[in-house]
Amino acid sequence: MEKKYQDLEIDEDLELERRTWTVQRISWVVLLLIILAALLGFTGRGGLLDVGKGVAANSSHSVDLEYERFLRQGVTREIKVSLRQETTSILFSNGFYETQRIEQVVPEPQKEEVGSEGITYTFHGVKSPSLIIFYVTPLKAGSLNYTVTGSDKEPVSVTQFVYP
Repeated sequence: MEKKYQDLEIDEDLELERRTWTVQRISWVVLLLIILAALLGFTGRGGLLDVGKGVAANSSHSVDLEYERFLRQGVTREIKVSLRQETTSILFSNGFYETQRIEQVVPEPQKEEVGSEGITYTFHGVKSPSLIIFYVTPLKAGSLNYTVTGSDKEPVSVTQFVYP
């Protein structure tokens, strides 16, 4: 009895199969890297290790900031400012309000002033230490660099990255 190998008409392209398997393996690795980045907090808020949180303070610790280092364009996030003075003012540099929109400030500032150096928020009657929360929305993607200065005129530098 003879064996016939070409009885079935099956299109077989082993080279295409090998390329497809290679693309699938690369896709699995990329997908796993994206999941790992999300778990570590690189895609936005939180994460297992909370890598996305940033904390900054000036040398006298009169101004402490807690913020997210990685943001999404158009998504509102909060910046927490801890102050250790009774009559306080907070100056956000020009780089801040050119790239972000302030949605709300809690508690409400007594006075807001726009000057050549940036926007100054003044709070009276706030007990020390106090927590002021700024709800902000990034307006454009890319790297954000700005400074926050308290009443003692000692700036705190902040660097954030905004995903599109």
